[in-house]
Amino acid sequence: MRKTAIPVLFVFCLIVLFGCLACAAAPGPSRHLAQLVPVDKRVKIVNVDTKRSRLEVTETDKEKTQLYVVIDGYTKVTHQGKEIRWTSLVKGQLIRVKGGLRIDGKIRARDIQLIKKEPE
Repeated sequence: MRKTAIPVLFVFCLIVLFGCLACAAAPGPSRHLAQLVPVDKRVKIVNVDTKRSRLEVTETDKEKTQLYVVIDGYTKVTHQGKEIRWTSLVKGQLIRVKGGLRIDGKIRARDIQLIKKEPE
């Protein structure tokens, strides 16, 4: 190789490396796992896990089937048109979850609507 080709190749590799790092660090929904199936379910909260940012829920018609609803910075939680904090949700409340089913079987929540504020 020529002496001038080595610095040019080095600079090119640095540009590609920094471009890849910038894309990986960019905020946005593209950083999430792919959603396989759209989800729109009415569910009952079984447990609120604030450490893992998720809700353990069960379908209202199938008491034995339990699912996890993953909450991130893009999830909107509302009650009667007002936005609320997801950590204020408690066991027994009915919610409507819109989002997508991830590869690992968890629901990535895009919108959560609190249907019944009083726990059952």
